[in-house]
Amino acid sequence: MLDTLYFGTASATGAVSSEQWRSFVEHVVSVEFPKGYTVLRAEGAWRGKSGELQREDSYVVQLVHEDNADAGQAITRIINRYKQEFHQEAVLRVRAPSCASF
Repeated sequence: MLDTLYFGTASATGAVSSEQWRSFVEHVVSVEFPKGYTVLRAEGAWRGKSGELQREDSYVVQLVHEDNADAGQAITRIINRYKQEFHQEAVLRVRAPSCASF
């Protein structure tokens, strides 16, 4: 399974800094997916509850994993922690079947 998570950095309390993001990845993403992941920088836009289009710097995290409850729960914990810690309205999650090999 491939899960791609999109994390916006703008919030009512100020933008998530590079240092805050690195700490989040180290202490949350790395703990939940110790076998690995990919992080990409991005620019995005979305329309939240306010109805206003918001452009913001973003991060994309790709996770290749087995399709099981443990992985699903780990992803949910990552999303919930980011939303809580950085006062985010949403984190976009895109799931797709995948075939991967090393």
